[in-house]
Amino acid sequence: MIKRYKYIYFSILTFLWIFFIFNNSSLNAQQSTNESNIITIVAIKFFAMFTNYDKILLEKSIAVLVRKSAHFISYYILLLFIFSAIKNIDINKRYIIVLSIVFCIMIAAFDEFIQLFSIGRSGNIIDVLIDTCGGLSAQATIGIFCNSIHKNKIKCLT
Repeated sequence: MIKRYKYIYFSILTFLWIFFIFNNSSLNAQQSTNESNIITIVAIKFFAMFTNYDKILLEKSIAVLVRKSAHFISYYILLLFIFSAIKNIDINKRYIIVLSIVFCIMIAAFDEFIQLFSIGRSGNIIDVLIDTCGGLSAQATIGIFCNSIHKNKIKCLT
């Protein structure tokens, strides 16, 4: 019965996170830029203390880094939620990893598709790859964590 509650809990978290991702994708270009500029401005001030680079080049570089990092981190978190939900279904444990990654890639592709309909935005295959790398990194983290737990004779995927 506890597995069922865990499945429901992590499924709700997964759907809320997907809603968050798709909501950000539906923002027009100006709104999206304004959202990421909040973090970009802080990062520029931080890096400006340590470097003498051209301010415009620094701003552009950090803006791209912030936006791509947001993709990576969003899908890292998404895969953790998906994995946590799926592992509580009564299926073969080998399929949990595959399903988690496949769902993550499908959502990333649909996320970029949504952006095709947002003013001033476009879908980008590079972003799908960055999203996928975020998901794969989360899966690798899970694998490392499970491996270290397995060495201590504790079941990881239960």
